[in-house]
Amino acid sequence: MRQDDGAAQQVLARLVGEPLSAVRCTSVLELTVGRRWSLTIEDEYTLTGPDGVLLDTADGQEPVIVAALGTAVEAPVTRAVVDERGGLALGVAAGLLRVAPCARFESWNVVGPHGERVVSMPGGGLAVWS
Repeated sequence: MRQDDGAAQQVLARLVGEPLSAVRCTSVLELTVGRRWSLTIEDEYTLTGPDGVLLDTADGQEPVIVAALGTAVEAPVTRAVVDERGGLALGVAAGLLRVAPCARFESWNVVGPHGERVVSMPGGGLAVWS
């Protein structure tokens, strides 16, 4: 494990061009990308649609966001970037999904087919296994 924004970005770059394969919402939001990448979101998130409208789970709009993401299944991921604080921005056909880091727990993580893992750490920052 290491804390390295550059290494995290290299792992996430592998998502770009892969299709969004599945969207599931239970107590967390789970996205499957391609055949073997998994993104789990365990905190609040937003989706800015192509029309510029911002939807926010903190405002109770999770069902609308999940439905919008469902329309993007089979379309490729267009962007996957992290910031130095541990935030994530994922571009899909439904818009730009953003997840901020959380002070108390891991807000999101990505797991790849060969053991790659990027985790947004409590309080900010990223842990990377590649």
